Amino acid sequence: MACDDGGIMRESEFIRRVAEAESVIRYTFRLEIPEAEQRLKGDLVACSLDQAYRMTESLFSNYWKNRPFHINDKRKEPFEVKSRELLSDAAVPELYCMVRKIIGEENTMTVYAAGEYAFFDAKAFDMGLEADDILSNFVTGMDDLFNRRIYTFENDQSLTINKKKLEVKGLGEKLGSRNQPLKKTVNNVDAKLATLLPAYQSFFFEEKNIEDPKKKWKSNLKISDLDLMIILKRSSKKLDILRTIQEARQDHTTLSMLQIQKLQRLHKELTSFCEQRYDDKDQKKHLTTVELEHLTAADKLYIQMEIERITNCTMLADLLKNIREFPGARSDVMFADPASIILFSRCFELGNIYNRTEVLDRSFQGFQDSLMLKKDLMMETLEPGVQRSLKDMNIDTIDVSYFERWKKVYEEEMDCWSNWIFPIFTSCFCVVLSKNIKEEQSNLKKNDAKEVSIMYKELSDYINKNNLKMSAMTFDDELLSNARKNSIMRNMISDYLMDALQEKRRLPIPITLKEVNEIMPKRSVGKGLKEARI
Repeated sequence: MACDDGGIMRESEFIRRVAEAESVIRYTFRLEIPEAEQRLKGDLVACSLDQAYRMTESLFSNYWKNRPFHINDKRKEPFEVKSRELLSDAAVPELYCMVRKIIGEENTMTVYAAGEYAFFDAKAFDMGLEADDILSNFVTGMDDLFNRRIYTFENDQSLTINKKKLEVKGLGEKLGSRNQPLKKTVNNVDAKLATLLPAYQSFFFEEKNIEDPKKKWKSNLKISDLDLMIILKRSSKKLDILRTIQEARQDHTTLSMLQIQKLQRLHKELTSFCEQRYDDKDQKKHLTTVELEHLTAADKLYIQMEIERITNCTMLADLLKNIREFPGARSDVMFADPASIILFSRCFELGNIYNRTEVLDRSFQGFQDSLMLKKDLMMETLEPGVQRSLKDMNIDTIDVSYFERWKKVYEEEMDCWSNWIFPIFTSCFCVVLSKNIKEEQSNLKKNDAKEVSIMYKELSDYINKNNLKMSAMTFDDELLSNARKNSIMRNMISDYLMDALQEKRRLPIPITLKEVNEIMPKRSVGKGLKEARI
């Protein structure tokens, strides 16, 4: 099965990749799983993260220490310390999304049934309320349904889920009346996203058409994505901006500020988890914000991760923020040429969706820190009188060769995080967690379904307990204000935006020999690997 970009993967394929990843880690990278810390043994996820970091620390240590633009500032936390938090925070959400998708692939339901479980609350079927408004107040997440024990696994031998029914009088009639409108809207949203966002993976379960293998049937919905589906459905009208962007790309035209702002508003609405509506109070209408019900922290994180995976909007906002804050009077020009747009768009390939903005921020900050150090060293060589006269001057001229050198380091950093650091660490975490689950459940011999279900519960519990949240960024208001007066900046924003919405290749995890052979640096052409190291 395909499994690129955290995508379609069935239970058997996942277990096979975990087993192969264990061999790769042990025999290719020569890493051994360390003993678990006694203090962490009560928390499978925290214990596995600690073991994964300790086993990979030696592999990455030289990388942390030898980055030419990472300044060892004693006032700041050393990056070797920060790296543990960075990797651990990213690995849990990524593996959770993957395991959740596996459960979704194994369990599907009709649009008719989805009308019940996507809005699993008796209040959502109160026909006394305005029909147009009532459903917009409810979105029910898969994790919420597990927590309420509406969903339970049928048995230890499979990932098939049993579902309790909602106790509402006349439920069948109400579901029937909503079925066709829901089916029409959901199909339209799915078709629109499939056409306009290359990285989008349908919330329908796709079955092969026997008569025409090139076509696929889309009939049932995956239970993992019902909440994501409803969130996208709520913004169906605003999705039209994606068609405008696609047409601008095909016609090689620049987006207007209004069009850029429309995408900003779409992204903000998709990631807000709130519904704004008019509330009739004292016979006057007041605009109120209502928090969407029945979404756990794990549900919200899954929705945000999947939206970011296909749009890259938060990563784009952070990239533009860093460009705006870059030292130099004409930073817009420095990042606006076609070659630079291709280069700096490499950040969209980063697989640590949860916190990849931190990787980008540190890369840009490394340049600024090294630039300040260079200026300080230069000042030290000058006469005291010259130092005093230059002290309060704003030196914003950047040596071109120095900037070009940093660009090469930036490219290497994006490649290293995308194809080495994050995939290897997350694969190690996955392997260690799998091993720890088997050791704790001694009766789990060759029971793949039970292992996956336990893994899901441990990961979701960890996310909910620690209330993991992904920061969703929108375009900087000052940047947009400047772009209205600066055509170069407006063209640059338009170009980066169009690139962000294109599909990006991200290394599948857990990694197997196939991925290792693609990315491992070779000793020479036609010869094998001498050693596995970054």
